[in-house]
Amino acid sequence: MLRWNPASKRSQREIIDGDELDDARSASIGDENEEGFEEEEEEVQPETGPPLLTPISEDAELSPTLSAWSTRLTSRRVLQYALAVVSSNIWPGAYTIGSGRFFENIYIGWAQKFLADSFSPIPLQPAESEFPSGPEVTEVEDPTPEEEAAWRAAQAEAESRANGKSEEEDEDGDEEDEEAEEGEED
Repeated sequence: MLRWNPASKRSQREIIDGDELDDARSASIGDENEEGFEEEEEEVQPETGPPLLTPISEDAELSPTLSAWSTRLTSRRVLQYALAVVSSNIWPGAYTIGSGRFFENIYIGWAQKFLADSFSPIPLQPAESEFPSGPEVTEVEDPTPEEEAAWRAAQAEAESRANGKSEEEDEDGDEEDEEAEEGEED
């Protein structure tokens, strides 16, 4: 039988095209005739890793005062029906609940390990108002036609007073300008 060795850096096609094919055929014919020949097979050693179950006393501690696991009972009043609860301090949300030889594991969490410096997101800013409130945007009742006519009359009177004062100032300013011009000519 022809076997390709990936360590030989030769492709299967090169081996088949070359003389090694004839050598392999003659070797296979000779192997059938010889009863004592056995192929040498490499023994595959299984990979070994950490054991699946280890005592919780071997787990690393978070700090000298805090172990990796916390234990408690579900009820101290009726011990006959109480269950033992073991919770992980490294993975918050990992619990084991057991009674006698029976136990169940459950994890309810965000897949985040315990962080000594807990993260707190920045609080959101207060919602902004849409526009400032004031008398210019506050709704009021529409004036009646009589109130509107009175308001227009008051505005016209205020404008006429303002125009009257500005005319008086202009007349006073003209007299001063004429006196200043006469002084310059002298």
